[in-house]
Amino acid sequence: MNDKFLKKLGRNISDRRKANQLTQLSLSHATGVDPSYISRLERGIANASLDSLLKIATALNCTVKDLIPDSNNPID
Repeated sequence: MNDKFLKKLGRNISDRRKANQLTQLSLSHATGVDPSYISRLERGIANASLDSLLKIATALNCTVKDLIPDSNNPID
């Protein structure tokens, strides 16, 4: 998978998490997703499963689509 895509996805997750005033650990508890996996996702070094994205989106009160980088805009 494209490294820039993963980094942007990770940035989107991190930004949403911080906007919800959650730590990686509290997001982990809310989702059942391992905190080290959340850390790797946010750093853009792990591929996200659909199941994990759904759990994360639910905990962040958004949709999976909100987390996915916009394919109409260049990925910086």
